[in-house]
Amino acid sequence: MTVVASKCGSAGDVEHIHWREETDPSVWDRELARLGGHPLQSALWGDARREADGIDDHRFVAEGRSGTLLMARMELRRIPLIGGQVGWIPRGPAGNTSLEIDEAAFRALAPKALARPVLIVTDRWHESSSIDWADARRPETIWIDLSSGRDRVWHNLDRQWRYGVGKAQRMGVTVERSRSDEDIHQCLVLLDRIGADKKFESPISEGTLRRLLASDPARSVSVHMFVARCEGAFAAVALIFKCGKSVHYLSGGTDRQYSRHRAGEALHWSIIEWAIAAGASLYDLEGIDRLKDPGTFAFKKKMGGREVALTGKHYYALSAIGRAVAAADKFRDTSMRQYLRGFEWLRWRKAH
Repeated sequence: MTVVASKCGSAGDVEHIHWREETDPSVWDRELARLGGHPLQSALWGDARREADGIDDHRFVAEGRSGTLLMARMELRRIPLIGGQVGWIPRGPAGNTSLEIDEAAFRALAPKALARPVLIVTDRWHESSSIDWADARRPETIWIDLSSGRDRVWHNLDRQWRYGVGKAQRMGVTVERSRSDEDIHQCLVLLDRIGADKKFESPISEGTLRRLLASDPARSVSVHMFVARCEGAFAAVALIFKCGKSVHYLSGGTDRQYSRHRAGEALHWSIIEWAIAAGASLYDLEGIDRLKDPGTFAFKKKMGGREVALTGKHYYALSAIGRAVAAADKFRDTSMRQYLRGFEWLRWRKAH
C-alpha cells in the first residue's frame, strides 16, 4: 500500500510523502532505533501485545526525498456505541517533522490505514518547549543524561541515594539480568502486589512479558529484566527497554521487606552502569506523578535526572464524530489537570 501526500514546507518546497506499510519487524526496529524513537513504537512491543492481548496494529513508514520522515505504529481502537475507529500512536510517531506536515500526511494515510477513520491521536516522545496548565494534561517523566559518563552520573545522585547503593552492597544485595521462569513469576507477583497497594493496574500482562523476554536481547530494540537479590531472595525487579541510544524503565518495584536493604537503589545503579557500558546516552524513568504517587516521584527525583514534560496528545479529526471524540478526550484531560492543580494548591496551603 502506497499513499502520496504533498505539503509546502517553510522553505516553499513541496515535500512529497510516500506512505508504505512495513511488515518486517527487524527492519522496522532497526530504523526506529536509528531515528531515536520510543520503544512503545517498536515492532517488538506491538507484536507482543498483539499475540498476548489481541491489540490490532499496523506499522507505517512515510518517506520523502531525504529518506524516512515518519514512522507510526498505529493501534486501532473501536469507539464504543458510536462506531468507527481511532488510530492511537503511543509515544509516536518517530521523526522530526512539523505539525503541518504531520496533518497532511495523516489525512492522506487515514483512508487506507483504517476501515472507518474518524480520528488519529499522536503522542510524541518529544520534550515540550512550554507547559500550559489550561492545555490537555501532559505526561511527565525524568530523563537522566548518561552521556557524561559514570563518574558524573554518580556525582549527580542525591547523597542519601549514593549512601543507599553502598549500604546495599554491604548488606549483600546483588543484581543480575534474568529471563528464568521463576523470576518472571516472582516479578508478576510483586507487580500485582504493588498495583493492589497503590490501586493501579500493571502496565504489562503476563503474556506480553513472557513474549518480550523470549525475544533476542541483542536485537535493535530489546527488553531486559534486572533482578536484585538479598541472600538469594527476590528483593526488587525492573523491566528495561533498550532502543538505540536510550533505555527506558517500563515497570518494576521493590519488596517492602527489603527496602531497608536499599535494594531499589542497587538495582537502578546497576541498570545505569549497564546502560553506559552499552553505549546509551539517556535513561528515561518513564513517568512521574508527584500527587498520585509521591513516594515513587521522590525516589526517582533523587536519581539526579531532569524533570521533563512531553508534548502530549495531538488530535487529527477526520469526521464530525472524530471531532466530538477529540473534544471529549481533551475535556476529560483538561478537567483532570485543573483538578490536580487545585489539589496541589490546597496541599501547599495546608503545609504553609
